[in-house]
Amino acid sequence: IKLDFRPIYKTDKKDNKEIEKLICIASDITNEKRLEEKASKEKLEVQMFLKILDQPGFFLNLIEDAKDSFNLIKKNEVMDVDLIFRNIHNLKANFSRFHVAILVQQLHKLEGILDQYRAESFFKNEIPDELKKSFMDSENQLLNFLKSEKTVLEMARRDAKSSESDETVFLPA
Repeated sequence: IKLDFRPIYKTDKKDNKEIEKLICIASDITNEKRLEEKASKEKLEVQMFLKILDQPGFFLNLIEDAKDSFNLIKKNEVMDVDLIFRNIHNLKANFSRFHVAILVQQLHKLEGILDQYRAESFFKNEIPDELKKSFMDSENQLLNFLKSEKTVLEMARRDAKSSESDETVFLPA
């Protein structure tokens, strides 16, 4: 709701600008706010696409690093919490470079939960349920992102294949 205030002046013969009353006008700006949020979201999405297409090899390697990280977490019987915290922190930072907000938000949540357990250093076999759930949520968010952005990922693969650069690029299938 947007509030505007307008004065009502006394009408007298002396041209005095004395306020007699004040009117409050309330306007519903729900639709405008939705449109602003939608435009902001679309702007971030365009920035994400442009950044991915600007550095397709780096982004594709980042995706593989993220998959490898989640696979390693699932396979290990002993979990070094501090090492995984740093790994997740690096993934979050790199995904934020590409404006992948939905993944950054999920990785931030996971990082926060990991931070609570850093004092314990290692887990053997028994990982707390809250942490397991956060790992699964983060991995699912990554997989959903990969499904929903197939077109831009295909474009990134094509660009990475066609670009002539000195950097080593792993092109996932």
